[in-house]
Amino acid sequence: MSRVNKKTTNSVIASPEQQRGAWQSMICAFTLDCRVSFGKLSFLAMTLIGFFVLPGFASATVCTWDGSSSNLWNVAANWDTLPQAGDDLVFPASASNKSNSNDFAADTSFNSITFNGSGYTLAGNRIT
Repeated sequence: MSRVNKKTTNSVIASPEQQRGAWQSMICAFTLDCRVSFGKLSFLAMTLIGFFVLPGFASATVCTWDGSSSNLWNVAANWDTLPQAGDDLVFPASASNKSNSNDFAADTSFNSITFNGSGYTLAGNRIT
């Protein structure tokens, strides 16, 4: 009879702490970085708030009419800044084309419309 050498191996069972460490290492490798500090999380949270929440609270741009190009509201050359929905529109006493026409889409909502002086006549689309 021949003798068979049986090689025995010692199997090591990892402790719960080692198992958690192994899982954490795999998660960290997957997400690239596990060392996120409170400061980084705060910065990320404030950045997301800035992008998604604060634009709703942004102040309106004041757009002053000069009417130097035509009588149409949606022509940039007629304003110091072309208005967008939510802006403040100002029509000064010294402007050209006091008889003007709103050619923005119907029901465009502006924050405010101020007429300084008299003689303005409005036509065009409805505003809200």
